Amino acid sequence: MGELPGAASATPPALDEATLRELEEIALRHADERRRSIEELERGQLADRLAVRKATVQRTYDARVARADELAAGASDDRIRRLHRGRGRNLRDELGLRVRELDEMPEPSAELELLSVVVFSVDD
Repeated sequence: MGELPGAASATPPALDEATLRELEEIALRHADERRRSIEELERGQLADRLAVRKATVQRTYDARVARADELAAGASDDRIRRLHRGRGRNLRDELGLRVRELDEMPEPSAELELLSVVVFSVDD
């Protein structure tokens, strides 16, 4: 097989120590920018998922509390009425706990991993 027309020779360019350091810094900056953009995307997705979870939990507990209140209002026996009112209070407390658990979820983070290594030899 021949070389491509206009292609440079297969000999890699000679790079000095300062150029290598500069290239390494550029690569690390690029990787760090990519990590930050991934973290930002994850934060946005987490916020969306969190909002859906909170709304779901809120609707679920609202329905349960409404049912307990309805049963308490319709009970003719005072003991049964207290039982359903207590259940409603417990459900409201449990809702607060579930919402706090969702609020305290850890922030997402992305890690920078070295995927490849390129070695240049510097000829003096």
